[in-house]
Parts: sequence; C-alpha cells; structure tokens
Amino acid sequence: MPGRTRWAAAAALALVPLLAACSATSTPEPSGAGSSTSEPPPPPSPPTSDDKGRHYDLGAITKVETVSGVRVVVLDRWTVKGLSDTALARDGVPIAKYRLAKSPYINQNTTVTFRIPVTEDPVVVLRHCVGLKEPLQAKSVTLTQLEKAATADRIVLVGLDERGWLVSAQNLPGC
Repeated sequence: MPGRTRWAAAAALALVPLLAACSATSTPEPSGAGSSTSEPPPPPSPPTSDDKGRHYDLGAITKVETVSGVRVVVLDRWTVKGLSDTALARDGVPIAKYRLAKSPYINQNTTVTFRIPVTEDPVVVLRHCVGLKEPLQAKSVTLTQLEKAATADRIVLVGLDERGWLVSAQNLPGC
C-alpha cells in the first residue's frame, strides 16, 4: 500500500493548482437590462441652433418648448425695410416704438421658422407703447409672457451667443 499512498499524494498535489485556478475565476455577472453593473445610457445631446453665426435675429416668438431638457424658442423671422439681413444679423436694430400703420418690419414668410436654444438665464424685456408721445413702459418678463404678448408687442429682437443660443429678447412695441 505504500505505493498507493504515494500515488494518492502525488495526485492530490497535482490537483491543488487546478483547484486554485478554478476558485480564482469569478462567476460572470449577468448583463442586459436587469444588470446592476450596466452603465446608464448617455444623456441626450442638447439641441442646436438654426441661428448659429448671427449676433441678432428679428421676428415673432411662435412657441417656447423644451427639447432634451433645454428651452427652445421657435422664431418666425421678420426683416426691416431698407436693412440688409447681414446688417441685422451683425448689429441688430434700435429698440424704439413705431407706428403700427407705418411699420418698418415685414414678415418674411408664413411657414419657415427658426429653432433657437435658450441659455439658462436670458434677459427678457417687454416694452409697451401707451402713446406716441408717451415714454415706453418696460418690465422684465419670461419668454412665455413675451410669446403671449399683445400683437402690437410681439416683434422681438433676440441677442445670440457664439453658439447661436438666445441670451436676450426684447420686443419692439407698436403704437
């Protein structure tokens, strides 16, 4: 029997590395929707601006909505008689009241709109004309309030940052 004991001892010693290797490997974790180790999906990318490259734009806000957690203004673009679009985009227009009957502002279309993401804290001013010889009334408002302003107060000049995002909006009131 001493030969068998040596054989059993040798067999047992040969199994030790094999058993150690088996116990060192871990059981694979389940993957898929129910897995606790799966990473969350990436956040949605922020919206992009239709007005990138401009400093200003002019029009009427037709809608304020949220896209991927970012407020977006939908602007119906207008223009100014005698002012090129390039000059308007670069310099804006003076904020002043105008006579409704002789409006210098023209709606360029009835179907094309521009989507402009909004920075976190834009400056939004609503001006109201009481009379041609009276000073303008002004107050700070939300974009939604500007969107719902009276028809004579709905033409707005928007200021844009380098990404084309809205940083300011102020109306051009008609009397």
